[in-house]
Amino acid sequence: MKKISVFEYASQAKGFFSKLYKGGLENLGEKAKNRYFCDVNMEIFKRVKSISKEYNKSVGEVVISALISNTDFQTIPIVGCKNTEQLRESMSGADLVLPQNVCNFIMMRDNQT
Repeated sequence: MKKISVFEYASQAKGFFSKLYKGGLENLGEKAKNRYFCDVNMEIFKRVKSISKEYNKSVGEVVISALISNTDFQTIPIVGCKNTEQLRESMSGADLVLPQNVCNFIMMRDNQT
């Protein structure tokens, strides 16, 4: 099987999952709501939250890790950190290695054969 690389332009989706976790829908800007608020992302958010609790990691760390840990294809997230805290969280997420079955769960591929 030939593998390809994916460069994720909006890997953090304007902080959608982290901001949603920290402050709910009210914490999201209109642009983020319009682009990313949908049933699929809300299901992914529930899954990311459960994994963040299980691994004792932040939502942001789990999101980055799920992208980088995926062995089905290589993903290279391009992060857009606005402060040192966001940079540290992204870097820490890059250090977290999630098993493929957890990546599949987060990305809603856990029921595929």
